[in-house]
Amino acid sequence: MEKRTEGAWLIHHTKKLFDVRDTQDFEDIELAGKCGIFLSNLAADENTDLNKDKVDAIAKASSIKKTEIETIKNKLVEAHLIDVVKNGGISVLGITTSTVLSHTANIFDSSNSNNYQKAALELSERISDLPKPEKELKEYISDEYKLTSRDTVDLFSQCEEIGFIDYENLDNDSKFYFNGNLFRKENIQKTNVETSAYNKLNFYLRQIRSKTDFIPETAIVLGSGLGNFSDKVKKVCIINYSDIEDFPISTNKMHAGRFIFGYIESKPVVLMDGRIHYYEGYSMEQVVTPIRIMKMLGAKNLILTNAAGGIDSDFKPGDLMVITDQITSFVPSPLVGPNIEELGTRFPDMTHVYASDLINNLESIGKKYNLNLKKGVYLQTTGPNYETPSEIRAYKILGANAVGMSTACEAMVAVHCGMKVCGISCITNMAAGITGQPLDDKEVVEVAANVADKLETILYNLVIEM
Repeated sequence: MEKRTEGAWLIHHTKKLFDVRDTQDFEDIELAGKCGIFLSNLAADENTDLNKDKVDAIAKASSIKKTEIETIKNKLVEAHLIDVVKNGGISVLGITTSTVLSHTANIFDSSNSNNYQKAALELSERISDLPKPEKELKEYISDEYKLTSRDTVDLFSQCEEIGFIDYENLDNDSKFYFNGNLFRKENIQKTNVETSAYNKLNFYLRQIRSKTDFIPETAIVLGSGLGNFSDKVKKVCIINYSDIEDFPISTNKMHAGRFIFGYIESKPVVLMDGRIHYYEGYSMEQVVTPIRIMKMLGAKNLILTNAAGGIDSDFKPGDLMVITDQITSFVPSPLVGPNIEELGTRFPDMTHVYASDLINNLESIGKKYNLNLKKGVYLQTTGPNYETPSEIRAYKILGANAVGMSTACEAMVAVHCGMKVCGISCITNMAAGITGQPLDDKEVVEVAANVADKLETILYNLVIEM
């Protein structure tokens, strides 16, 4: 079997094993596959030197348990793909998305795995093009890999149960085996390597459309501590990110991590109840994936909310700031890489990221409900650490009024794909050095909860006026 194909099957099978309690019979496949998934996420990251926190975040995003991290790292060191540096960090040695699959196959081959596991890979490959009858397939696998009749029956039974292969019963009680994932035709979307971004998005879209045909008009991203707004929605369907295969998952405890489809009065909406952050170890492409998905689902408008630190000395915790512009120079652009022509132009104009008519609507709603809305420029940093006082002074000179760890990259990609954008920051704390007090994420949650009613009023009325 060609190396890249073998590597792709290893990753595919490993993802099937995530939900299997006893994986002992396929332990070499699972180890190599997890190495491959980890390598894929390393290759997607722009940095080659990663500290322990970043490594742990990438491992978590790769569904690797804490108890497995050292084993994975040791395996990759043996393969000369990474070096372990002090304090648990790693240095990546020339890994690219184009080499991940071959590396994965080499790791498996070096394990001197038994024929039972090799046969599991070959079995899936044999039926990747056309279905095969049970008798023919069992005879081939048994002869090729020197398996006993009992082992052959056991192998097929396990592969059916886990989902490595699919089958249909015929009238004479025999079976035809096939690959329901249409691996060759659907490509390698499930591996997160060497696929176009647009194909990945369509892979996610098909999964969502298998669960709901709901077409939203407006998408809303709920920031930290603002998830209760979902109670205002007449729900039609809820889809957890974890139920979408290979979809990035929120790891921040303040973010539920789900799409909520429903209505605010007569307006069809989709809520992103919990966003993806760059500091969680995801690539910027992964961070903005939900925004692109909501666009592809039909959303024309995007309302962004966040918890932010106040830089403007006139601000205080509990203020709501209508975002008028943004500064994105301190985070990687989500538009770096091959342009997704199906979504937008190579060089999108960012003169008016936040739509002036929606800003005017927000101001009108604020006046109507006697809410003292602020206005200002939002600056995004990578996080997860809060900024230093010196950084805040620099940001203030640049014209920033508030700072946070999200939103700007989402707005950028939304503009790229033609969505109309507005944003509201909940000032949950004053930025570092403004008051001299240390920063605490508990304050973020508490203040966000205190102003939730005000923000919900604004969001509700903004949606019904669209």
